[in-house]
Amino acid sequence: MRKKIAILAAVVFALLVLASVPQNACAPTYIAPGRVNIHPETLNLKSNGKWVTCEIELPFIDAYTVTQGGVTHTVSPVERAENDAVYYDYWSASAHTEFVEPYVSKLYLYTNTLTGELSFFVHHNIDSNTPPHVGSPSATVRFDFDGLPAGVTTAQSDDNLAEFDVTRPVEGTWGYGYNTDGGVIGDIPTDTGWSFSIDPTFAGSHPMTSWVYVDSDGSEISLDMAQPVTITHLYLDAEVEDIDVSTVAITDINGNPVSISAEVHPVGVGETYLMVKFDRPNVQDACVPGDATITVSGELFDGTIFEGSDTIRVINP
Repeated sequence: MRKKIAILAAVVFALLVLASVPQNACAPTYIAPGRVNIHPETLNLKSNGKWVTCEIELPFIDAYTVTQGGVTHTVSPVERAENDAVYYDYWSASAHTEFVEPYVSKLYLYTNTLTGELSFFVHHNIDSNTPPHVGSPSATVRFDFDGLPAGVTTAQSDDNLAEFDVTRPVEGTWGYGYNTDGGVIGDIPTDTGWSFSIDPTFAGSHPMTSWVYVDSDGSEISLDMAQPVTITHLYLDAEVEDIDVSTVAITDINGNPVSISAEVHPVGVGETYLMVKFDRPNVQDACVPGDATITVSGELFDGTIFEGSDTIRVINP
């Protein structure tokens, strides 16, 4: 039963792996979710055994998350059969998607179902140049992106590259009244993991009153307007043979950083898992009686970092 709970926890961990990333201006680190299974299930601190073994699996995963303040939501891109610039529908110095709304800043991922291309949309306020004027008459927004994937482009700038450009140190600096501002980031890779953050500043005499992320079904996730948000693509499509065993280590036990490297030899490769061994006395020295959540980290040969956790029982009879 304990192992079933541990495996379920590992699956949940795969989707929430970045929930603990500090929300600050530093670019978040992408960590691919692995799954680990520690043996023995009960670790006797008085045992004279030689090894603690660990089976490592790399389950395929392709998911998107939005994280703010330690809370992570799994989301999906909005999907439409047109390219991102056409969907943004820029005219009258404004966006005209179905999601524009007075005094609201919105974010969402977008997939063109005709090509599979992925984009990221940002827009603030609504076009209301003609009466009745329902939108803000004077607002500013500053978005500082950090960690954008390599190769992304400015697919649409509202109104121009002086306000939104992914090549600038601060990508978005908008000022607007009775219309929208925003833009679209294009050419976002879908075959690799990434994680980027947005540090916002909302101001002006009539600033935006809310900030939301729009999910694929149109439902909205409310965001704290004073805190950064992190958008992540959890992606892993690898075999256990791709693991560089020399990098595998126990890096955390119950929230306490440790460094216990796996023995490079012997290792075992099963049909779906890699088995490594850790020096048992070193592991026992780092544990205390009770439940122990052990985190194992490592790298693939391509440099991708993976991480997984399992919980065992520790006794000292």
